[in-house]
Formats: sequence, C-alpha cells, structure tokens
Amino acid sequence: MTQKLPRHLLAHASCLPEHIDGIPTDIVEAAPAYFAASSPCSLRKLREQRPAQGGISGAHEAIQAATLAARCVSRRLEESMDRFVLGNCHTLADFGSAALDSSILQPSTNDGGTAIAHRLAGLHRFVPILESATGSNRIDAALAKLDSTNAMDPGICTLGAIQGTASATLGTRVHKHGRTTGSTTGIIDDPSIDVLVPLNRQDPTRLAQFVDQLRIRPRPGQLVFAQPGDSGALVLTKGDNSAVGLLFACPDNGSYAYANPISAVLDALEIDLE
Repeated sequence: MTQKLPRHLLAHASCLPEHIDGIPTDIVEAAPAYFAASSPCSLRKLREQRPAQGGISGAHEAIQAATLAARCVSRRLEESMDRFVLGNCHTLADFGSAALDSSILQPSTNDGGTAIAHRLAGLHRFVPILESATGSNRIDAALAKLDSTNAMDPGICTLGAIQGTASATLGTRVHKHGRTTGSTTGIIDDPSIDVLVPLNRQDPTRLAQFVDQLRIRPRPGQLVFAQPGDSGALVLTKGDNSAVGLLFACPDNGSYAYANPISAVLDALEIDLE
C-alpha cells in the first residue's frame, strides 16, 4: 500500500481482520515498485565489453537500459551447442512484443548501444507476462541466443563465479551487481510475497500480479539495493555466491526490490546457469 488509511475512512468490506489465526495484521506503507529498466550512469559497466559478462548494461534494442543476468546453457538437446544470456521478459523481449531474433544490445541504447555496432544476441524465447491484478505470474524472464558462443563469459561483474543455485529464506544475505547501482548487498525480508507491479508509469490501472516472489531490503547502513536499470541482475547469496533470484522490479528510491525465485526461472526457460 502506498498510503495507510484509518479504519473509519474505509468501508467495512475493505478492512483486514485485526487477527488471522491469532496473528495480528497490519498494513505497511511502501513506495510502488516499477519494472527496473532505465537511468543513466558512467562506469565501465555501461560500456561495451567483449566478451560481455553478467551484471553489466544490456537490453533489447527497444528498451532504454537494463542489466544482463548471466550466461547459461539449454536443457534442450537440440540446443546443447549454443550459449544464451538470461534476462527479464520486459528487458529482453519488450514485455513480449519483440520479434524472435530481434537484437539484444550490449551496452543498452541509453549507454550508447546501437543495433549495427553492439548486437550481442537475438531474442530466443520468453515467458509472457499476464496483465491482470489477480493473475499468477511466477517469473519475468526471457532468453537470448548469443551470436557467438564466446561473446560472453560466465560469472558476474565484480561478484565472480556463480556457485550453483539455492532457495532463499527469511534473513538470507544476498548481493547483486547491476547496471545502475553496481554492487550492493541486501537481506531477504520476505521469501514468498505476492505483489502488484504497474506495467506502465502513465497508466496505473495496468497491473500485473506476481506470486511467490522474493523481496529484498538493503543491508543495514545501505540506503539502496537496486534502482531503475538494474532489472535483470542476478541475485546471489552473500556467503557462497549461489544464485537465488532474478531481479525485476523496484521503486525509484531503491528502498527494496523484487526478484523471481531462480528455480522457477530456470525451469520455465529450460536452462541452467554457467
């Protein structure tokens, strides 16, 4: 909720019960989260890199700016010789409206990327986002096929090699490297949250509900975990670099972020991280 109202201003049907199974309930105000793609910056993570790596600027040619997640391989036998890059549906597939094999640029267009000079991969497949305030989206994810298998290295900028995957739990310490905010550390403060994310900043009635998501807060002493342009960043455990989530949304002030559980992403796209 963006604003908590007193009970006397609400219809009775709109009020939560004060207790559910003996547990007190409350409404917590929070700034709205948006799909995290945009915003300028000026470090090496914004420049062309060949081979590329996870955690740097990269997005579909129609998207201003986002982050490449990581290099991956397909579980499909017929794709065993190919290499792919993971990202969000909204960053690699333009919310599902992009044509297959359309260009994924590194860096993103806001960082100087052009289809002629900076194509890294072609859109290969994605999971559509269901536009509905009562929908059950599990992931915001897409896959692009690298134009050459050596166009991207495994691992994440600054964070290093990915050490498998894990399931996040309440209190799990995590970190990520993103195109806008670079390397940041956070804490999972809800490992299974249902959230509404606006699909269009100019039209707040267009919403998509995501279920069973991870919510991440900045670590104590740090104000920001992610900001626009960090969409697509892989979220790893702080201790051993196990992948736990794929970042896809955050408020502009960076006070929290949402990520898809990584197991749901990998299973839906039939891939594994390298």
